[in-house]
Amino acid sequence: MQKEKNRPTCVCESCESKTFSFLSINKHGVEKWKCSSCNQIKQWCICCDQGWIEHGVLEEKDIYVCDECEALWLSREEAGGEGSAWWKYTEERRIEEPWKKVDWVKDYEK
Repeated sequence: MQKEKNRPTCVCESCESKTFSFLSINKHGVEKWKCSSCNQIKQWCICCDQGWIEHGVLEEKDIYVCDECEALWLSREEAGGEGSAWWKYTEERRIEEPWKKVDWVKDYEK
């Protein structure tokens, strides 16, 4: 049985609650969490074990980027698996000022 985990430094960006509940772990070991107040979904980065994987849209493509180590994946399901690095992905596509071009998405559980 999975032991309940806590990420005490997390504050929900949507409702400012500090209470997140552990939900599950994906096939790569990435932890999925949910804000207990507004139901926003977050994923904890397995690469650095220090940041949240943020969902964004860049040039009409979904991206998932760690807010600490900048690891990048192109789908939520593949987060934690083989991916790329933010700088490499944006450099290969010659995207200028990429952080300014991302539309960040907040995911919620229904």
